[in-house]
Amino acid sequence: MIDRMEARVSTRGRVTIPIELRRKYSMKPGIRLIVRDEGDKIAIITLPQYVHSLRGKYQGSGMMERLREERQSGEILDNRIELHRIQ
Repeated sequence: MIDRMEARVSTRGRVTIPIELRRKYSMKPGIRLIVRDEGDKIAIITLPQYVHSLRGKYQGSGMMERLREERQSGEILDNRIELHRIQ
């Protein structure tokens, strides 16, 4: 197991992920990544890993029912339009 590798941040803010890690995590060109600030460190995970980590997280919270109701009422669309105006 590789426990430490070095990477540099370019003047444009780009970071090259070492090839060993790209292979290990099946990172192909164009893959979407999630970058999180965890207080004392930065975590980078693939979008598929992030989605998988959310499975069951909101189970029993009623979130799915509220989402279905919002979709049916058109409330989500209204919020998107409002957010677009604010930005």
